[in-house]
Amino acid sequence: MQTLDSLEQGRQLFRLKGTQRILMAHPFSNMPTPYQVISEDRKTYYANCAWDSIGIHILLRGPVQIKSYCFHCSDPIELALRNEEILKKKPANVLIHFSKPVSQWLEDIVDTCANNMNFFGSEGHLQEWKAENPGKPGYPVTFDQIIEMSRFNYRDRLNFDYERPSNDERSAFFASIGLAGDFWQS
Repeated sequence: MQTLDSLEQGRQLFRLKGTQRILMAHPFSNMPTPYQVISEDRKTYYANCAWDSIGIHILLRGPVQIKSYCFHCSDPIELALRNEEILKKKPANVLIHFSKPVSQWLEDIVDTCANNMNFFGSEGHLQEWKAENPGKPGYPVTFDQIIEMSRFNYRDRLNFDYERPSNDERSAFFASIGLAGDFWQS
């Protein structure tokens, strides 16, 4: 139990409040979510959010299929990734949107992942969703940016000596890939 406490304090995993049950071990979810990741050997994993689904590909270092849905209309979304590249996007205009500022991510990581890092089938669907949710500003990220973000956050996560990037390192990295401004500051 001391090990789980230490991992949770280091924000490596999160337990279901009041239990010892592991809810999240980023980028993996310990329960089914709308972000299904299927490996080349047909193993199914669940991610916590759209970003984590890409992160699983980076962490596993193998081809994956991602099955999810549009956060606005619930239409299916499918992605195929190999060698840290997006090979297929269905629909073709799918995007990932972040609607909670980085400085608030860890206040409630379950809410952050489940409701604030999502796929949208198109820019039009995102704009309709924003019109219906005026308190959620946020920004879409490109697939090149999300691949870079996943490399930064997950590539070395299985190494024994892995350490989470500091807030300053994360903010500098985001700025280096064009994600600057208050929204992206830790």
